[in-house]
Amino acid sequence: MIRLRWLIKMFIRTFKQLLGCRHLFSDNRNGVEIQAYCGMIVCMLILIYTGEQSNRAMEQMVWYYLIGLASLKELEAFIKNRR
Repeated sequence: MIRLRWLIKMFIRTFKQLLGCRHLFSDNRNGVEIQAYCGMIVCMLILIYTGEQSNRAMEQMVWYYLIGLASLKELEAFIKNRR
């Protein structure tokens, strides 16, 4: 029982830290799956475009771009300043 609890805690930690998913937007299974896939896609796109592993600042900037709070020029400037 303790081992399963530890595995669940490690999964949640990985989900939050590596995929940039700090909070779940949905309570149902489909919503959680969609959020997990979106997080993985963002991490892969950052890796492909920049050649670097994603970090929290980069993930936030990509999310801001995707939801319309940042323009493409702002995203590109952010990426260039990180290199």
